[in-house]
Amino acid sequence: MNELGKANWFLIAGALGFVIVASVAYLQPSAMNDVQLEDLSPIGITLKLGALLSIAGLFAFFQGMPKSLFSTSRNICRLTYAVGFGVAAYCSPEWQCFCS
Repeated sequence: MNELGKANWFLIAGALGFVIVASVAYLQPSAMNDVQLEDLSPIGITLKLGALLSIAGLFAFFQGMPKSLFSTSRNICRLTYAVGFGVAAYCSPEWQCFCS
C-alpha cells in the first residue's frame, strides 16, 4: 500500500467518518435523534463532518468499479469502509450498541 490513490484516501476518510458518527452516538445517543441541518453546536458540526466523510467514502467505493476489482490496495480500503458501514448499520436502530 505504498501508493494510495485519491479514491483510496476517500475510502479511508469514509471509514473515519463512520468512526466519528459512532463516537458521537456513544457519547450522546440522544444527539442522533435530534440532528438538524442548521445546528452549529460542536456535536452538530461533528455529525455533519462524519456524514460528509462517509458519503465521500461511498462515492469512492463505487468509483472505477469494473477495472479496479483486481487492485489489492483498493480492495483493502473497500473492506475497511465496508466494515465501518456494517458496524454503523448494525448499531443504527436506536443505537442499540451504546444504549443499555
